[in-house]
Amino acid sequence: MLVSIIIINYNYQAYLSQAIESALGQSYPHIEVIVIDDGSSDNSVEIIKRYGDKITPILKQNSGHCSCINLGYSKSQGDVVIFLDADDLLYESAVALHVENLTNPAVIKSTGYQDIVDSAGQLTGRLMPGVLGKSGNYRDITLSKGLDIYRPSFTSGNAWSRKFLQQVMPIPDQDPIDNMVGPDGYLTAVDVLFGDVASIHQSIGQYRIHGSNCGPVNFCFSARYMQKRLLCRQTRIRYAEKFAQQLGLQIPDKPFYQLYDWKLNLMQQSLVLMGESTRSAPLWPFVHSPFIRRQGNTIKATMTSMAFLLVRILPAPISLKLANYLLSRW
Repeated sequence: MLVSIIIINYNYQAYLSQAIESALGQSYPHIEVIVIDDGSSDNSVEIIKRYGDKITPILKQNSGHCSCINLGYSKSQGDVVIFLDADDLLYESAVALHVENLTNPAVIKSTGYQDIVDSAGQLTGRLMPGVLGKSGNYRDITLSKGLDIYRPSFTSGNAWSRKFLQQVMPIPDQDPIDNMVGPDGYLTAVDVLFGDVASIHQSIGQYRIHGSNCGPVNFCFSARYMQKRLLCRQTRIRYAEKFAQQLGLQIPDKPFYQLYDWKLNLMQQSLVLMGESTRSAPLWPFVHSPFIRRQGNTIKATMTSMAFLLVRILPAPISLKLANYLLSRW
């Protein structure tokens, strides 16, 4: 199996060489490395040129992350495709582990843990995701209970089969939510509808936190941020429903709109407490949501559920402080 590693870069000269070296240094030999530069204004292009014919360079005008994914995929030949962000890197065995999973024709995605590192590459002791989903088929439970029942890694921690990507590429290249959806947001919204996913229960690379990036790893307790996260979900919901209908799958009444993600439920309730929304989830689905993806940790789910009840009955200032604590810590 040929594996395409597509590196997406925009002004990441400080990290780009590490990403390229990690791709070229894989223990699995049958790879191609494509590096897309999205109109960088730093020295990224000079770094890319140093690698000569070891890589396939593609230099383009700036048009966003998703457009780079689409272009890189269109130029790739691999049976397996990995989209590697230039500020992340892969461990030496990452591709081999992905290929081992994807030799099973039922599997359309392989995913593993990523070590979270700081801007200097120092380990933080945290993993992305906190708990990786178990291997299996998630189509039916996704259709009945909504998106993201299976918890994958971020973009660089995944590998997709070409047979899946051929059915969904290109992804939308104009992100209406300030890049909050992103390539993996679109792909992970629909991949579980097309086949099995296989998990690698070890770290296969590094996910870097740097600058002022504020995302699912670094939560921002502000109305604007939480509104963007909820809008991101609705965008992904519409995207998933489109492909479910194309596949002829039976969809119950608006299953994807049920907020079974407890963090999103809590964000919605926080907006109500802030006076930014009037849409509050019914009490039972709200309090019960921490149990949907407890991953076997019933004690933690029970504690979270009790805290949710307090958020609904305590005065708004206290409830907001508790919501902030829960979202930032858990």
